[in-house]
Amino acid sequence: MAVFITIAPPLPRAPAQSVFMPPRPPSPYSSRALIAGLLLSLSLLNGMADTNLSVWAFPGSSGRIIEQPDALGNRIVDSSGVGYQGGLQPLPSSNTVPVKVTISPVAGDNTANIQNAVNQVSALPMNANGFRGAVLLSVSVR
Repeated sequence: MAVFITIAPPLPRAPAQSVFMPPRPPSPYSSRALIAGLLLSLSLLNGMADTNLSVWAFPGSSGRIIEQPDALGNRIVDSSGVGYQGGLQPLPSSNTVPVKVTISPVAGDNTANIQNAVNQVSALPMNANGFRGAVLLSVSVR
């Protein structure tokens, strides 16, 4: 059996170019024209934001949000009044409401753990400020 080896001269190479980015032709747009176009676009978008209202939730004449239900009766819930005293008052300090029970997380569902602590505090007598006490949830109690 015979083996033939052919040695060929090297092929001519093209001039070196970046493998990552092909060369770009010069841009016909000046930077001033691009900035002017950007500012114009932003001003148009700002004007559209004033009229971009949702059909599902929108401000009513009183300024409060009106939620429109979908075909199944689902609606976006207005949670703006959630929190202590409807979110209008800061939480009382621990000087006003002393911590009576502190809960640490247990493995799995903590519902019974939290409910037991609430039951314990609700059985206590009221203090001079009209509070029985507070339940303090440690980190990661859900």
